[in-house]
Amino acid sequence: MGLEREARLGIADYVVFAVFILSSLTIGVYHALSGGRQRTTKEYLTADKKLKVVPTSLSLLVSFQSAIMILGYPAEMYMRGAQLYIGNIGMLIGTILTTRLWVPLFYNLQITSTFEYLHLRFDSVAVRKLGSVMGIIATVSYMGTATFAPSTALEAVTGFPVWASILVTAGVGTIYTCIGGMKAVVWTDVLQSVIMLGGILAVIVMGVVKVGSVSKVFEICQEHERLNFFDFNFDPTRINTFWTIVVSDTILWWQVYGTNQASVQRFCSLPTLKKANAAVLLAVPMQFLLITMICFAGLVIFAYYMHIGCDPLEQGIIQTGNQILPYFVMDTFRSLPGFPGLFLATLFSGALSSISSGLNALSAITWEDFLKHRFRHLKESRKALCTKLLVLFYGICSTGVACLAILIKGPVIQASQTLGGAINGSTAALFILAAFTVTSNWKGALTGPIVSFIIILWIAIGGQSIKGHNQYLPPGPTDRCDILNRTSFYNTSVLNNVTSSYNDTIETLTVYDGDLLNRSSTLEPNDQELTGIQHLYGISYFLYAPLGILIAIVIGLVVSWATGGEKGRYIDKAYIFPLCDALCCCCPSRVKDKGCACRGDNNPRQENGVERNVLRDTKFQSIKTANEESRC
Repeated sequence: MGLEREARLGIADYVVFAVFILSSLTIGVYHALSGGRQRTTKEYLTADKKLKVVPTSLSLLVSFQSAIMILGYPAEMYMRGAQLYIGNIGMLIGTILTTRLWVPLFYNLQITSTFEYLHLRFDSVAVRKLGSVMGIIATVSYMGTATFAPSTALEAVTGFPVWASILVTAGVGTIYTCIGGMKAVVWTDVLQSVIMLGGILAVIVMGVVKVGSVSKVFEICQEHERLNFFDFNFDPTRINTFWTIVVSDTILWWQVYGTNQASVQRFCSLPTLKKANAAVLLAVPMQFLLITMICFAGLVIFAYYMHIGCDPLEQGIIQTGNQILPYFVMDTFRSLPGFPGLFLATLFSGALSSISSGLNALSAITWEDFLKHRFRHLKESRKALCTKLLVLFYGICSTGVACLAILIKGPVIQASQTLGGAINGSTAALFILAAFTVTSNWKGALTGPIVSFIIILWIAIGGQSIKGHNQYLPPGPTDRCDILNRTSFYNTSVLNNVTSSYNDTIETLTVYDGDLLNRSSTLEPNDQELTGIQHLYGISYFLYAPLGILIAIVIGLVVSWATGGEKGRYIDKAYIFPLCDALCCCCPSRVKDKGCACRGDNNPRQENGVERNVLRDTKFQSIKTANEESRC
C-alpha cells in the first residue's frame, strides 16, 4: 500500500492543477464582465470582429490538439516509429491551400456558420441542414471522447474517479465558454497553449537527462528501428506509409483550418482578410513545433526504457501504449513536487481547448442554421442568451457521451469515433462539390455525401472485426525489469481497474474531431493475414476521409448530371473558387481575364442587360434573407 501512495499526486500537484482550472475560469469571468458583456450575438460568437492575429493563431493551434493527441502521438512513436511525423508535410500543404482558397472565400462572404455557404451556393435549405447535422454529430462525439481520454489517465495515476474528472473538465469548459463567449475561448486557448508546451518540454528535458543526450536518444531509436520516417509502400492496408499519411493529413488540415466551423468562426472574426490569412499561416510553424515536441517526447520515452532495459508495455506493467506518457511522468517526476500536476494540467489544457472550441462552434451552427430565423423578433440581448443556453445544452450532451464510455466501455466510443470518421469525408465533399464544380446541384450534393457516409461507415465497422492488424515494431527488452522492480513506481492496482475502459477508448482516438485514424495501442502477437473482403476492411484508417471524399464527389457529379445540373440557374462567382487567380498568380493577365470561365460565369459582364455586380449584390441579399426565413 505504501507503493501506491508513492504513485499518487501530492498536495503541490493538486495546487498546480487547481491554479490552472481557476485561471481558465477567471478568464471567462473577465470577458463576461468586460467590453459589451456578451450582450449581442455578434460579440458572443465573433468577438465583434476584433480578434488579434497572434491569440487567434494560438487558438487555432490548440483547438485541434487535444489530450488525445498528447497521449496518442507518443504511443505511436513508441510502438510504430516516427512515420507519423511525416504528416507535417501534409499539414503544410493543406494550410497553404486553405489560405489561398477557403479563407478568401468565407471571409469575403462574412458568414458565421460555414453551412450558410452551402445554402448560398445551392439555394437549398436541405443541403445546409445536412451539413449542419453532420457537423453537430461529429463535434459532440469528439468532445465527449476528448473529455474521457484525460480522465482515464488521471484515474490511472491518482485514483481520482473518472466520472468526477469528466464533470470537472466538462463543467469548467462549459462555464467559461458560456459566460465569456468567443473572447474567453480564444484567451483561455492562449493560456492552455503555453501550459501544453511547458508540460511537453518538461517531459523532453527529463527524458534526455535520464538517457544522457539527444544524440543518445536518436542512437537508441535508430537501433530499434523507430526512425522509420520514409516508407514509400503503396499498399493501402499499410497503416503508416508516406503516401497515406501525406495525402490524408493534407486533406485533414485543409478541412480543419478551411471548412471546420471553429476555424472559420475565428478567422472571420479578424478585422481584415490579410490578418485572417496571417493567423492561419502563423499557426503552421507553431503547429510544426508542437507536433515535433510531442513526437520527440515519444522517442525520448522509448529511448529511456530501452536504456534502462525494461519495456513496461512488453513486461505488462502497463496495458496500453497510451499509458506510456503518464507512466513515464509518474516514474521520473515523483521526486519533483508539482511536475506531475503540470502534466495533468497539460492533458486537461488539450481537453478544455477542444471542448470550448467545440461548444462555441456548436452554438453558432445551431443558432445560425436552425434558430435564428425563428427568433428574429427577439431583442438582441435575448438572442445572445439563447446562444449561451445552447453552449450549456451541448456541454451537457458532451458530458453524457463521455459518461457513456464508462457504462458501456469500448463499443460506444468506437461507434462514435467511427461515425465521426465517416462524417468527415462526406462533409468535406459537400464543400468541394459546392466550390469546385459549377454543374453540381442540390440533388447531387445531398445524394453523394449520404451514400459516401453509409459506405465508409460500413468499411469502418468491418475494420473493427480485424484483429492483429496493428503492424507494430518489435518491443524492447525486459531483462532488467526484475532488477529495477519497475512496478514500484506505478499504482498498478489502480491501473488495472481502468485498463479495459482506457484501452477500449483510446484504441480508437486520434488528432481531430471525429476523423479518427485509429491509432490503437494494444499489442497483438502477429499481424492477421487478410483475405477476401478483409482487404477492403483492412485499408489504413488514414484513407477513410480521402476515400469518402472520392465516393461522394463521383456520386454527387453523376446524380447532378443525371438531373440536369445547374442549367438555367446563374451561379455567382462569389460562391465558386477563383482558381485561376488563387493558384495561377504568376499567369499572364489574359489567362486571368478568362478565369471567369472556370467559375461558371459564361457571360461575365451582363445577364439580361443588367450588370452582373449589381445582380450579385441583389441575389446575395435575397438568398441571405431566404436563409433567415428558412425558404427552400
